Amino acid sequence: MWWLALVGTSLLPLVLGSFPFSSTLASNQATGQPLYQLQWTFDDVRKTITFNVVVHTTGWVGFGLSPDGGMVGSDVVIGWVSSDGRTHFHDRYAFAMATPPIDPSQDWTLLSGSESNGYTNLTFTRKWITCDSNDRDIKPDTARVVFSWGAADPADTSLSGQYHGSNRGSVSLNLLGGLVNPPLQPSDAKNFTIAVNQISPKISPNNGMYVHHMLLYQCLSLNETTDLGMGYDCNKATNTIGSCRLGRPIITAWAVGGNDFIYPNGIAFPIGGRSDEQYVVMEMHYNNPSLTSGVRDSSGFLITYTSIAPTYEAGVLTLGYSVSPLMIIPPRDPSFTVYGTCDSTCTTAGGESTYDEMCLSFPVYYPRIELGACLSLYDNTNYIPFASSNLAPTDYQALGTLLQTGGFNLYSGIKSIFGTLVWTQQQQSDYQAAGPNGDFYGFCSARNGSYLQQVNPAIAVKCAYSAPDTCQALATTAGTAMNLPAMGGLLLTIVVIIMNFF
Repeated sequence: MWWLALVGTSLLPLVLGSFPFSSTLASNQATGQPLYQLQWTFDDVRKTITFNVVVHTTGWVGFGLSPDGGMVGSDVVIGWVSSDGRTHFHDRYAFAMATPPIDPSQDWTLLSGSESNGYTNLTFTRKWITCDSNDRDIKPDTARVVFSWGAADPADTSLSGQYHGSNRGSVSLNLLGGLVNPPLQPSDAKNFTIAVNQISPKISPNNGMYVHHMLLYQCLSLNETTDLGMGYDCNKATNTIGSCRLGRPIITAWAVGGNDFIYPNGIAFPIGGRSDEQYVVMEMHYNNPSLTSGVRDSSGFLITYTSIAPTYEAGVLTLGYSVSPLMIIPPRDPSFTVYGTCDSTCTTAGGESTYDEMCLSFPVYYPRIELGACLSLYDNTNYIPFASSNLAPTDYQALGTLLQTGGFNLYSGIKSIFGTLVWTQQQQSDYQAAGPNGDFYGFCSARNGSYLQQVNPAIAVKCAYSAPDTCQALATTAGTAMNLPAMGGLLLTIVVIIMNFF
């Protein structure tokens, strides 16, 4: 029996320095020379985050947080080191596709700035939540980071005549993920790689735009003649590989913005051994909307393991809403909620039921229990009334045929049918309501391969989750008059905030 101590993806090269987290945001495509390097650390007690950027320019540097990877609505900082050695730095807000004006509330604080050998280095910090309407909150989820730089120092704070041109970009990063002070690796720690076609597991920076997420499944059995070392389209894999992906426990998962995962002291994930799974299947998902050809990828996981038994064995649960071709998010819909449940019959194997507005989540926990996955899925017939009222007769008939026959063309066929629909706001609302307005399937699987599926009545959501208003709580405490009921409400809010962060 071996235990996993660390799971890494090596998506981008590390930057040397005193910061525990780093990412190369831009590099020279021909030479690989880093052009924009980001390092950061955070303090989960003070709720602050500190960034360090090293950019190949003697001009200005921009950095920010965006709602969607674009400029409009971004909370940004712009700084530079002038010829007299002074550092200029301002908190700004991008109201439009134009020079972002200086924010009246300066919530980003410059710690240091320097210029050397053609590089500009800026270090700055801010609170996770500033309560400034022009700032974007930093939360323990994936953030869209935007960056840019220019070749020359601005003449003044108006930034007149300055434009980044092609020196810009955006990346997804989990800024509050990982351990700031990770434990030392065991003395006998070794590592191995799991990669497509048995090639190097490192993801080239040039392929970062294509690799969307990866999953590593545990398997009880595979056909060593047809399965081992082979690669297939996910919808055309052999039955034995398909059974590994159907509700089986996973070892790890990675998605855009994820970092290396290091288990805390005394906790590790068991792998191998006579009574455990003997095979693994890695599933890759790519994002290539422009259909760029000739891209070769060798992505995978770098896994560190040890023979030293931990105090607790860790497990990974798969929770939420299962993959479905009818989980369609209408275009330009600002908010689309999907409810996933974990049936109480499944939770007798361990764990509490939950629903989450996301599709799937993979919480890591300890000590490990037998339950591997607990998912739900709306019955396809729930969407029939919507389809009958909103699709053309020929498309409605084609949809019925696809749902009856299934097969490899199910996803592409449904995409083609609903792609002809010009969605109105009412249709967006009706489609979202159609899913939970009827029966749904609840199913779960255990690590030993046992499987349970049952039909349940319509989901009754009593109240939607609403994140606690941290700024309102802070404003309340700032007041001079506070009666006992207000204090009681404040204490409850603080407890919820702590639970949410940890």
